[in-house]
This record gives sequence, structure tokens and C-alpha cells, in this order.
Amino acid sequence: MPHEQVVDALKSEVNRLKLEMKNLQVTHGAVGNITIGNYILTRLAQLGVTKIFGLPGDFNLGFLDLIEDHPDIDWVGNCNELNAAYAADGYARVKQNSLGVVLTTFGVGELSAMNGIAGAFSEMVPVLHLVGVPSTAQQKKRPILHHTLGDGRYDAYNIASRQFTISQALLMEKHEAAHQIDHAIVQCITRARPVYMTVPTDMVHQEISGERLKIPLTRHTAPNDLQTEEFVLDLIQERVREAEGDLVVIVDACVIRFDAQQEVKDFLKATGFPVYSTPMGKTAIDESYNRYGGVKISIPGSGPEFMSDIDLPWDHHASVGQAAC
Repeated sequence: MPHEQVVDALKSEVNRLKLEMKNLQVTHGAVGNITIGNYILTRLAQLGVTKIFGLPGDFNLGFLDLIEDHPDIDWVGNCNELNAAYAADGYARVKQNSLGVVLTTFGVGELSAMNGIAGAFSEMVPVLHLVGVPSTAQQKKRPILHHTLGDGRYDAYNIASRQFTISQALLMEKHEAAHQIDHAIVQCITRARPVYMTVPTDMVHQEISGERLKIPLTRHTAPNDLQTEEFVLDLIQERVREAEGDLVVIVDACVIRFDAQQEVKDFLKATGFPVYSTPMGKTAIDESYNRYGGVKISIPGSGPEFMSDIDLPWDHHASVGQAAC
């Protein structure tokens, strides 16, 4: 092996061991300073993320080096950004109670991924879109730079992303970075929608305190207001008692998106109600359940004839903890 390759391999191994030591310090509560790039990766690893999809580009190469050195997260390169976004979408669906991650570069890269991000938004899939962007100094001075529109509007792509993401974390000040990162990731998981995060080239290796890493991120929405919950439960029980015909439960995809499969399973076990799934809700319930009736498709004249006579269809969808009756 040539001398240069040996040196590069040794440097890579040293970086990997340093990062592994940082992760051990986080695990055992001895957290010092950590780079912003590694803070992001540590948070993702804590949530069970093992793959990041995307394409290298001039504004994300520094962050990509950190991924390559990370002991628990693998880089999965794709042939284009649209495919990478779809791969992250699929990963998030399979992972459950976590998220998918796609990394692109500023401008051309993120625009290519936007179609996939919009699809994830429409189907309520938690995807973190990481974008390597020009340095904070360049963003403030707004020079004409490649991948910009040539008119100084460095925020044009961020503005476009707002239509398809529920939170945007634009990392510009290192003292705010940890809070911004945590907030965006929590929003992504608890609301099951894509979020957008920019990582400037000069912020990747900036060091911040790692103390927040000791506190696990929440993966669940806040508890219901007890008074409101009691009112809704009373209303549901009243509707059930008043129903003269059959009551059927219909399960949609959001049971999967919000990790509510166990709650629905417990509900069916307690009530013994018959249940159907929508096409996108398939796999949300155990199909060996003795009162599972199959997939319901909302087309006039389709499906079992008795469905038209149901007095109270109970549709588990819309948002977590919400049943539309």
C-alpha cells in the first residue's frame, strides 16, 4: 500500500476512535464539548438511525467526512437526490418511531430532493432533510456564488422548503444550535412530518457543549388535557351506546405513523369490535385477529355489502389520539 494511503487510513482510524470515545462519554454521562456536526449525528444515533442517504456536494463535504468516521451510522450514496429522498422516506416507514435522513448540498441538490420531501409531507413520514450550505459569513455578505440564483437571495430555497416541512432549523449561531437541532428532530418524530436543517460549512466543526445529549429526546406527543380527554371519552361511550346497528373500526396509516399499533390492538381486544384497514393502513393491525375483515376501499359499490348498513364506523386516522366517528 502506498505511503499516502497508509497515512490516510491511520488518520481515518484515529478520527473514528476519537468519535467512539465521545459516544462513550455521552453514554456514561461524561460529556464535554462536541462539534455541531457530531452533535447532530449523536442525536440521530440515539434515536436508532443507522443510515443517512444522499449525495456529496461542495457544501456538505465536511459533514460527510464526519458521517464516514462515525462508528454507528453508515453513509448510503445515491445516484440522485430524488432517489435519496425516497430512500429516506422508505427507511423512516420501516424504522418506526424514528426518522429517515437525507443529506444534500445547497441549491441544486436540495431542489432535486424537494419532490421526495413533498411526498413525505403528504403521507406524514418523518424525514430530516440536512442541507450543507455556504458559510455564515457568505450568507450575511450574499456574494454571487455558484448554486445561488445570482441575485443575493440565499434564503430562496429555505422559503421554498417551508411549503413541505413543519420546522426549519437554520443553524447560524452556535449557542443556539443544540436547541434548534433538538427541536427540529422532536418535531419531525412527534408530528410525523419532514423537517429542514441547514448546516453552514463553517458550523460543522464549531464546538458546543454536549450537556444536552444527556437528556433523551422525546418521541411522543404531550399527554392529553385530562378534562378534554374525559369529555371525548364520555362522548364516544354515548355514541357507542346509542348505536343501533353494528360498529366497525377502520384503521388508517396514521396509526403506523404515530406508533399507535399497540393502543389499537388493546382497544380491539377490550371491545371485540370488527376491524378493517384502508389500503395505506395495511399492516397497522394484526390480520390474524378473528374479527379482521380485510382492506376497505372507499369506492361506491365496492367491498362487503353490509358496510353500507354500519351505524357507527370508527375511523382511526387524522392525528395521534384522534378518532373520527
